[in-house]
Amino acid sequence: MLKIQINSIKILSLSATFTGLLVFAFFAISIFTLLTSLMGTMTPGEGQEPIKIEISPKGETIFTLKAVNSGLLAITTKLNIKLISKDKVVAQGQKAIKLLPKEKGELKLRLAFTKSQMEELQETPPKISFSLETRTFFDLAGMGVSAQMGEDK
Repeated sequence: MLKIQINSIKILSLSATFTGLLVFAFFAISIFTLLTSLMGTMTPGEGQEPIKIEISPKGETIFTLKAVNSGLLAITTKLNIKLISKDKVVAQGQKAIKLLPKEKGELKLRLAFTKSQMEELQETPPKISFSLETRTFFDLAGMGVSAQMGEDK
């Protein structure tokens, strides 16, 4: 009877140790994937900007982000943009893309404006709020970057 209890304790101890090592390994792989993918997306190459902004004559602004998954796990990259004028949100949009390991993709986010909004934005240039989030491992691990451009008036 005592021998069975000692064997059960050894098996439980080994199982707990193995589970702990497995969790640590997945955590390390997730952090590696997040860091390499976020850095690959935010630093696209020599002389290139991470987010390209195009303004069309139709009153549409197009934000383009080239996302890169340099890691070992699949990721979901989400871009969120807000245009803020006179302390109110004039336009906002969000786009997400799922990338497999070593895959590249492109996020195109279009914000359309009415004529009155365009006139208001010409009078008072908006602040642009960017948020970029990358998640991996069944969306359990994630990392993000946010920035705001423009002046407070």
